[in-house]
Amino acid sequence: MKEFFRSVAALKPIREALARAQKPPWHLVLDKLCGLLEAPEQEGSRKTQALQCIQKLYEECNSSLKQAADAKLTWLTRLCMDAGEDRFRPVVLRSSSPLLVHLAHASVLENVGLSFERTAGLPIIPGTAVKGLVSTWTYWTQIFDGEKFDTKKKPSSRRAFEKPQTILALRVLGDDRGEGSESAGAVIFLGGFPVEVPKLGLDIVNPHHTPQGQEKAPTPNLFLALEPGATWMFPLLVRRGAPDPQALLNAAERWLCESLTELGIGAKTAAGYGRFQKAEEKEKADVLEKMAKLLEKATIEREKRLKEAEARRREEADAKRLASLPPEERDYQKYCAEKTKDDWTRLAAELPRKSSQEKEWILRYFRSPEGKAVIKSWPKNEKAKKRLQNLKDAGL
Repeated sequence: MKEFFRSVAALKPIREALARAQKPPWHLVLDKLCGLLEAPEQEGSRKTQALQCIQKLYEECNSSLKQAADAKLTWLTRLCMDAGEDRFRPVVLRSSSPLLVHLAHASVLENVGLSFERTAGLPIIPGTAVKGLVSTWTYWTQIFDGEKFDTKKKPSSRRAFEKPQTILALRVLGDDRGEGSESAGAVIFLGGFPVEVPKLGLDIVNPHHTPQGQEKAPTPNLFLALEPGATWMFPLLVRRGAPDPQALLNAAERWLCESLTELGIGAKTAAGYGRFQKAEEKEKADVLEKMAKLLEKATIEREKRLKEAEARRREEADAKRLASLPPEERDYQKYCAEKTKDDWTRLAAELPRKSSQEKEWILRYFRSPEGKAVIKSWPKNEKAKKRLQNLKDAGL
């Protein structure tokens, strides 16, 4: 692979950076670079070789993809805490069939697209796709009451929009009828995010007809698909100020689960792709527990970073303040920096052995309110009397 990245049609710095990468980003290869692979010497098409290369890179990037999944889960947990449990609901489902979202995504290869985060390459399902699916299912089941579905069909009268379930659907999804949009949806569909990194597999389509002019059988067409069995989260968020958020979340969750289990999402749903099933209660509890642990870890790391940043700010402020002082005062301030009560107690005991300059600094400190407080804190014993006598002999 490194030899390949050294020869890609890109600027020299980019080629060198890609060649140095131990694990090149699989989604960059899929989108931009796999079409530059040389024709294979062994049997098989260039597309097959490219897809096998991408699948291998995806497996090699598993650790970074896991970090991206954990980071996304941590962000969702923080969002839940900020919004409150009454306005946020994590819906946990498990994929039960191969998943093909964004198959027509622009790529150098035809019909091998996948939906993923541009930065980390983590497979995701966009919120627009989720809301579009739920909207289609809800329009079918709530407005037409299960009649034969036709996307071009419109209700014959306004009474269809006056039914309670239809009013609830319009509150959840928004109202965009022909006479003008009345309101935005109260529920925000954030998308679908894998709790665990899904496996990337190769699927196949067998052409049924031999192209005209060819004698041999047509070559099977391979494409990428996320394999079933991964746990996904579909978070729902109610906008601030929306009344009765629990009713909105209950309806949105019900329609979301129904649409994902009955219709499926993405491409080839008619062939059974893109289906999900409800996760077991234990699995949901495990996900929520994982969210809590990730949030705790992220909170500790955040507090650590804040403390480090505050320490750097103090150091910079101290350095700036010291730079503005006269040389004599600057030396004294540096001498006093980071000394504790025990340090000053020890210096009082060792005062006779100190240089004249250091004696002057020690006496100056013990003349200050802080130094007098240290003296008052000493216990009434022989050691304290000797320390006090050392200070008096030096001129305190």
